[in-house]
Amino acid sequence: MKILLLPIFFIISIAFSQQSTIFINEFMASNTNIIQDEYGGYEDWIEIYNATDSTFNIGGLFFSDDISDLKKWQLPDTSNLTVIDSMGFLVLWADADTLEGPLHIGFRLSASGESLFLTDSNGITILDQISFPEQFDNISYGRQPNGSENWFFFNNPTPGSTNESNGLFDQANPPEFSLQGGFYDSNQELMITSEYSDSLIFYTFNGSIPTINSYVYNGPININSSSFIRARVIKEGLIPSEVISHSYFINSEVHLPTVSLITDPTNLWGSDGILDNKYKDWEKPVHLEFFDDDHKLGFQLTAGIKIHSPDGRPQQSFRIYARNEYGQEYVNYKIFKDKAIDIFYVFILRNGGNDGSQLENGTHIRDPFAHTLYRQINPDNAIAASKPAHVYLNGSYWGIYNLRERQDKQYIETNYNYTGDIDFLERAFDYPGNRNAIEGDWIHYDAMRQYIVDNDLNNQLHYAYIESLMDINNFTDYWIFEIFIGNFDWLSNNIKFWRPKTFDGIWKWVLWDVDHGMGLPYLNYGDPAWNTLNWATGTTGDRVDNGNNTIIIRGLLKNEKYKIYFINRFADLLNGVLLPKHTIALMDEFVSYLNPDIDIQLNRWNQTRPIWERNLAKMRDYLFNRPQFVRQHILNKFDLSGTYDLAIDIQPSGYGSIKLNSIKIDTFLWKGKYFKSVPIQLIAKPSIGYVFNEWSFETDSLENYTISGDTIEFIPFGDINLTAKFSQDTFPHIIINEINYYSSNSFDPKDWIELYNCQTFPIDISGWKFKDDANSYTIPNNIILDPDQYIVLCQDKDDFEEIFGSADYAIGNLSFGLDRNGESLRLFNDQNILIDSVDYRNSYPWPTEPNGAGNTLELTDPMSDNTLAQNWAASKQIGGTPGGENSTVTSITYSQNLSPEKFQLFQNYPNPFNPFTTIGYSVKSRSHVVLKVFNIQGKQVETLVNRTLEKGWYSAKWDAQRYSTGVYFYLLEIEGKIIAVKKALYIK
Repeated sequence: MKILLLPIFFIISIAFSQQSTIFINEFMASNTNIIQDEYGGYEDWIEIYNATDSTFNIGGLFFSDDISDLKKWQLPDTSNLTVIDSMGFLVLWADADTLEGPLHIGFRLSASGESLFLTDSNGITILDQISFPEQFDNISYGRQPNGSENWFFFNNPTPGSTNESNGLFDQANPPEFSLQGGFYDSNQELMITSEYSDSLIFYTFNGSIPTINSYVYNGPININSSSFIRARVIKEGLIPSEVISHSYFINSEVHLPTVSLITDPTNLWGSDGILDNKYKDWEKPVHLEFFDDDHKLGFQLTAGIKIHSPDGRPQQSFRIYARNEYGQEYVNYKIFKDKAIDIFYVFILRNGGNDGSQLENGTHIRDPFAHTLYRQINPDNAIAASKPAHVYLNGSYWGIYNLRERQDKQYIETNYNYTGDIDFLERAFDYPGNRNAIEGDWIHYDAMRQYIVDNDLNNQLHYAYIESLMDINNFTDYWIFEIFIGNFDWLSNNIKFWRPKTFDGIWKWVLWDVDHGMGLPYLNYGDPAWNTLNWATGTTGDRVDNGNNTIIIRGLLKNEKYKIYFINRFADLLNGVLLPKHTIALMDEFVSYLNPDIDIQLNRWNQTRPIWERNLAKMRDYLFNRPQFVRQHILNKFDLSGTYDLAIDIQPSGYGSIKLNSIKIDTFLWKGKYFKSVPIQLIAKPSIGYVFNEWSFETDSLENYTISGDTIEFIPFGDINLTAKFSQDTFPHIIINEINYYSSNSFDPKDWIELYNCQTFPIDISGWKFKDDANSYTIPNNIILDPDQYIVLCQDKDDFEEIFGSADYAIGNLSFGLDRNGESLRLFNDQNILIDSVDYRNSYPWPTEPNGAGNTLELTDPMSDNTLAQNWAASKQIGGTPGGENSTVTSITYSQNLSPEKFQLFQNYPNPFNPFTTIGYSVKSRSHVVLKVFNIQGKQVETLVNRTLEKGWYSAKWDAQRYSTGVYFYLLEIEGKIIAVKKALYIK
């Protein structure tokens, strides 16, 4: 039996109720089919009771579910609908849809339990309140008798009338199934049991909620075909149990993952169903089970389901919401193999959009293929990950869907690990002016856009200012990609972009809904010859809006340096990721994954395999022919004289690589096609242990070329072959690779410097000298650094090992520390020859986080020039990575000595602070980590971290500028267990 314990707030509610004559009398936080509002929706509701002997108008009173914000929603005081008769009742709808009338309040109720407050019009005096426990589908919670201090659950809710007398306190425990839902190779026998001898178990096969009118369980159920069973225990004197749902697939031959959706049929069809009312934005409860590629249960939950982007197609898309009110705030499961994210608050089951194979011209792969291709251009490019899956609705096969990430605020948090305020905007149909603020507002973006209109970006000062507002490289990749795929459903639609809502936050673009391209027929827009470049950089054409939708790219192209970058970046991609041999091979991977199961989808929606294969052929034709047309479009757009063939090689093989404009080449002989009269740049990159010697080429094929060390820039007028020549390096390259010059007070191993041997042979560094501006340290005898090995010079080795444990890679003591403001560090060999030097600083353009926040200064590439600030970054972990590869280079595999041995929360620094502070913490094993901030009243004000993390040292920054001065508490929670709570003081 489930014991429903009333919280302490219940006692408080009695005290208020005894003084009040207006009561929260009954409510329902999970109304699936009890009472409809005037628009036909089943919404949360609250009944108010007037215990006075005269009418009472509750207009002007406040409702809230937050003790710190009693004025959360005020009832309008201009309507007679808010008048309650003496001893009468009034039902309010808690649906967060206030446009539907004065009886609709601005928030929903949480079925998992929360507090509810009714406050006088002064916003201070609480007239009534209740803190309620977990609620259940179609069962109300109310006072009995009306206005009394006794609360009960009611099987038969009475909104708008007197509460009945047979209230219930406890809920029956759910039934137990002998078989877990899943895939089985033979017929099965299912037994369902209850712990109560005098109860009945009712079950259904059609997704409906079991009632006393459903099948009564009286013996094993033979499952000889795919079945979808729901069951619950009903016992006199108890609230009916939770409904348990399982999906059974017998002798299924599918290969893709499977999603089973089970819900009451009235939630899908009929006057209250989302499929028959797809434009009403209704959300209904649904039980979901996800089975992976191996047909194993990945996760299951009760969630909310909506129609996503409704249209006239028979196979509608769905949006799935995990919410506390359904019992689970998020899904903790790694759905997509190509992303490390394992927290999902909402996801989409997409029908393929314009490319759905239910349609005459669809392939079902264009959008997920395009997102994957776009991410291959740059792993940092924001995409919506995808996984195809079969979907069943109450046992009926509904087709293949693409399980997708939903791009909202949580998407930014999980993909960028950024939890602060953001502007997240989209151009989309169905919004005024095709403008929608998903989060934040348009103020910053509109100002940037207007600046581009008002100023000539060929002026480098104006261009530099725009560079400070937007990620131009990201924007360029996004614009080029949309042009290449020929996405017609764009420019005035399906554009998303975001920025941190901070002083220095810059705009980045997010790819979404790009299936209306790549050969999808629509007038001439699906043709590979369509000049999308002119369309997307011009002032005429459908969806261009007289150039209003192309202002940014047209402004940037006025800058000569950017125009060269744009042309060369396009050429780089056409010679690499967008080559037909690559794009078609990637496409074939998607086809081969769908191929074994596609006929099931096609049969479901009355399509055929020959039609599907015809559509695939159109897409392949597009990918094969598109590059040659795009090159011609570039020639025409920028009035260029032609193209030339570029061949690049290195000697000897394996000694290095080449950076060509924006791409890295490491496979030779490499060939590509570039544009005449457009200057390009090549940089020779020797492998570790080798040096660059010279460039080799025939001078009569070049004009205006310059060579500076390993870099050559030129403007060719014909085909050209270049060779970069390398040789083995014999100089003892030991580099300063990581610097800890100012530790956090809560994590202080004292100052240290890490040296790295990037040579291919051991180097004896005995007797070498490390110097700062005023001090010198001599490295002891018998110190030999092997290839790819690190050594740390410590200010105090005891303090260092107290933090990092026993460290054979560390030597010291230096007997001096490093300057917190920055200084010159130098390394000399035993012949007093300068081997390496770094002149670091604690201010821009150097990273500022290492200046007391607990991060270290890390070199991002051991082969880069460590005298340049742009080649350094703040470590991703508190404490850095002494003795190992830098965290900013690649993911780190820590040795045992470098790993934290316990979960720990450190004191924030600085403290007191204004308005920024950093909180450090350690994670001893892969765990779900939550870091929250509370005010002095105990109200949560921020969630800084909410994700699964690997073992390591971490930190989170908190910007408190929008909060008031005072004491705050921050709490570290690991796997739901509170590890520590610490106090921070914010002083303005």
